[in-house]
Amino acid sequence: MKRKFFDLRGLITACLMCFALAAAAQTTITGTVLDETGEPLIGATVQEKGNTMNGTATDIDGRFTLKVKSDKSTLLISYVGMDSMEFPLKGQTDVTITMKENSELLNEVVVVGYGTQKKSDITGSVASISEKQMKQTIVTNADQMLQGKVAGVQVTQNSGAPGGATSVRIRGASSLNSSNEPLYVLDG
Repeated sequence: MKRKFFDLRGLITACLMCFALAAAAQTTITGTVLDETGEPLIGATVQEKGNTMNGTATDIDGRFTLKVKSDKSTLLISYVGMDSMEFPLKGQTDVTITMKENSELLNEVVVVGYGTQKKSDITGSVASISEKQMKQTIVTNADQMLQGKVAGVQVTQNSGAPGGATSVRIRGASSLNSSNEPLYVLDG
């Protein structure tokens, strides 16, 4: 009985050592993902090919660290507006990866207050004012900046006092239970 217990314990120990050796066989890869101008790509996705559960994203300097099965693995790199690519490691453990821009992937994206959407997918109207248009007149608030520059937007001064409140209506008053004032998104 004692001998069977020791044999079982030895078998379990041998199995655990095999698992430990298999886990230790992984290789740590470090690297940097850059665009064609040499600027780091923040948030680029780096994955091990054939293992979709093994991936990471680049940091603010475009750097990443990833444990892969071996230094012969292939990395899959993707980033918005860039061509996705495969990068074979070929024994390297510190790599620099340069991605190529794909302007066809860059569709016009619009911020809609609670996320982003492609401009072609939006059912309503979207208008924007450029910085150049904003600088053409002297304004005291954002409401006045819109006055006369965007179709379908009515900006009315509620009082004659300088800096007085204004009322903004987009394509008429349409809300029954809420304010008719628009939601402003200022980018930059």
